[in-house]
Amino acid sequence: MKWYSILTLLILAATNLPAQETISRSFELRYYTVDPKADGETDFKGETEYFNTGQRVEYLNTYEQYARKFFENQDWDQLVITDDEAKEIAASIKPQPLPSVRKRMLLENWKCLGYKDGQHQERLDEIEKWNSLRHVTVDNESLLFEKDTEISIPIPEQSWRSLFRLSVNIPKGGTFSLKLGDALSVSHQDIPEGKWVPVSIEFDLENGRYNLYVDETKTVDFEPLDADKPVIKMSVATSKGVRIDDIHCVQYTRGKFTEDNLSRSVPFHVHTFLLEDFRLKPGINGWQTLAYDDALWERRNIPYPHGGERFKDESLYMRKTVNVPDFTVAELNFETIDPGGEIWVNGQVVHVQNNRYPVKVDIGEYLKPNHANLIGVRVYPNRVEHTFRCTPDDLYTGSFAGRG
Repeated sequence: MKWYSILTLLILAATNLPAQETISRSFELRYYTVDPKADGETDFKGETEYFNTGQRVEYLNTYEQYARKFFENQDWDQLVITDDEAKEIAASIKPQPLPSVRKRMLLENWKCLGYKDGQHQERLDEIEKWNSLRHVTVDNESLLFEKDTEISIPIPEQSWRSLFRLSVNIPKGGTFSLKLGDALSVSHQDIPEGKWVPVSIEFDLENGRYNLYVDETKTVDFEPLDADKPVIKMSVATSKGVRIDDIHCVQYTRGKFTEDNLSRSVPFHVHTFLLEDFRLKPGINGWQTLAYDDALWERRNIPYPHGGERFKDESLYMRKTVNVPDFTVAELNFETIDPGGEIWVNGQVVHVQNNRYPVKVDIGEYLKPNHANLIGVRVYPNRVEHTFRCTPDDLYTGSFAGRG
């Protein structure tokens, strides 16, 4: 015996919008049965399995059919809300009031840098390699083609799926082509001239097809590749004056599944084999002092995450200059420093954190009233022992700096 139950819920905005205006609707679909075998946990396969594959498909079909009617969208193609509308609603939420007795300074707009030992010299060497190629030079944090030329970049052999992404700036009348072995060629005819344009290729060798995005718009949708040959080279051919930047290439390889319920099945492996923004990486010596030059650091608001396999083993360094008035007590509060880290004030370490719990530190003795003070935070890199079941094998889950 079985039946479906549809539970509907209306959610009203908790903002200064009109009280009767609904901004979100949702529903819940439940599957009921009197069979005691369904009590408790029900695995997809195993001792507590209750649904078979056909029943699960039936359940999902029922869900989909009801959802079409509930949302009055038979073709699943209606825009629910624009990004600008979502931002407007979020901005209308009343902010948390600040205390009237104590002065609270919200620490925003930090200078941030991801860094691990030796990266300054590594980046110098990598920039020099690009400069050694014929007729190209690293100029103004991008790669400038000084003459009509072609450069070839060796890459690992692609075996399953890949992502190739870069930004290109083609002057009026210029030419550009990007080739992935003999499988695919993208030409300047697909790309607007006179501005920086992001170009992304989703490469699927398993099905012999690809997607192409130009300026964030999909222009090719799962079209066949040209050839069935190994892809071990990426080449770029351009005319004089073309620039490229922000190259990001990722290879995904298929993982292995097993029937063992206790195994940690990995659906795919991730390998970022090329990540280039043509920027120098500054050295880190003296980063926690006012005298250090942080001109090459990026400005970020927190909360701010940093990590993943492409930034593995990098600590997140943060700097913030503050001017404080005369005070009796000064406490620095951080929502989290995950997985741990160090807090510095005016060149002195004032706290070392080895967990992700909220931080409150008395820094009064280290601050200079009515002067510029440097607060520095180093967030340690994070590496887990194992991934969750049915997730990729990236152990470098990233570090995270919460609000301060």
